[in-house]
Amino acid sequence: MDNFIDFSDCNVLSYNYGGKSRKAVVKYKDDLYILKFEEHPRKKAALLHYTNSWLSEYIGCHFIETLGIPVQETVLGTCNGYNVVACKDFTYDINKPSLYLHEFSNVDSTTVEIKRNSLEIDNVLSTIEFQKGIDTDIVKKRFWDQFVIDAYLGNYDRHNSNWGFLIDKMSNEVSLAPIYDCGASLYPLLSDEEVHSFLSNPKTSAPTIKNEPSSVYRYNGAKLNYYNYLINAQNPDLINAIKKIVPKFNQDAINSIVDSIPVISDTRKEFYKTVFEKKHELILLPAYRKILKQEKKLSKGRSR
Repeated sequence: MDNFIDFSDCNVLSYNYGGKSRKAVVKYKDDLYILKFEEHPRKKAALLHYTNSWLSEYIGCHFIETLGIPVQETVLGTCNGYNVVACKDFTYDINKPSLYLHEFSNVDSTTVEIKRNSLEIDNVLSTIEFQKGIDTDIVKKRFWDQFVIDAYLGNYDRHNSNWGFLIDKMSNEVSLAPIYDCGASLYPLLSDEEVHSFLSNPKTSAPTIKNEPSSVYRYNGAKLNYYNYLINAQNPDLINAIKKIVPKFNQDAINSIVDSIPVISDTRKEFYKTVFEKKHELILLPAYRKILKQEKKLSKGRSR
């Protein structure tokens, strides 16, 4: 597929395809794509916010692709004068017309005091154990892979409706959906002026990179700080996810993804590259090194 496509002449099947931002579903070359439009600045709480979620979606998904983890296919383009990210509809399969997305929030976990929409990390993990559609070890692995990836992306909105399962109603076959919906990543509300200020003040921007935003998931009511939670990782599945993903980080691949975007300024490109570099340096790499150090110490203790 081309790097930048004009979808203006495509047949529009529907508008407002879920979520808050403007979307449309179009058919392009026998596949369905969800177009997420570039948004104009909007006011919120008397402040002007910029919404670059369409760029975050594209960059985030292609970053995940470099890690070798299943992810929704995305391509940039334009539609009737607006920039868009086109997200391939992974539920559309001409050979499986009964395929649909079953969001994790819809797992029926109303028993054993588990609240299905709870963002408490313990409740999420309990719900994973409760569901019977897929082996729990596979689902836990995906959940923690997503968590580590979202730490790289600074994703503050990976809630229970932003990941899930693919179910074929005819065969009852269940599989994990590819990772999707990365629009709340990479500080999408920052204007070009704020991005410039961010890059110009590395000493003040470093604490932001390290501590903001937090994960949407909570422990005892408080949102999980990515740095604190990863550096103090205790869950074996989380530890394995860190050990798996951090060594695969490739700054050159990220730079290539960002540089291929034709419609943004060099300053914003530098911003995205810097965010990835600093997230790796300040959050993920320290957590990874601490795990290796602890394992080395444990191994020496056993060999005595």
